[in-house]
Amino acid sequence: MTLQELAWQAGIVGTIFGGIVAATQLIIGFYRQSRESKWKQAEMGYRLLDSMFDDPRASAILTKLDDTARSATDKLRRAGDATQEFLDDDWDLFSRALNSSPRASDPKISAAQHEFDCLLYYFNRFHHAVKHKLTTVDSLKTPTAYYVVHLAKHKTGIIAYARAVGYPDAISFLQHFPEWNVA
Repeated sequence: MTLQELAWQAGIVGTIFGGIVAATQLIIGFYRQSRESKWKQAEMGYRLLDSMFDDPRASAILTKLDDTARSATDKLRRAGDATQEFLDDDWDLFSRALNSSPRASDPKISAAQHEFDCLLYYFNRFHHAVKHKLTTVDSLKTPTAYYVVHLAKHKTGIIAYARAVGYPDAISFLQHFPEWNVA
């Protein structure tokens, strides 16, 4: 074998080896990018949730939903009958706010509507972030699913109200949750 043939074979082996190394680096790069993208998506979801909870109006309605649910559970426990129905003031106010025309004249209803507006605004933002793959529903699922259970009790009113005030994408976001779709 001549020196020229050895050089060609070395070049071929080097090219094949270089191709394998380049392909491996490309695969590793895609894997790292995918992991980093998932991490950034989760981080975006957590920031969206934090901003919702930091908003005093959106946080107020979530707190009322939580307090109302706890109050209902306590009343049912005290009554000793899990099937007993009750009418809580906050649930009544929620229903009246959702079933009134937007911008009601009653200050309590108007305040409740404003809180709903803020909450729907965040659900609308969540929908757009998921739609454009900036985050995932899984990143937003906890604790949102907990509140969706309580909101689903007023599904018809919430859908009508969201459409009336221009937040149909908030409903699209809620449809990602089985808790909403079961109601």
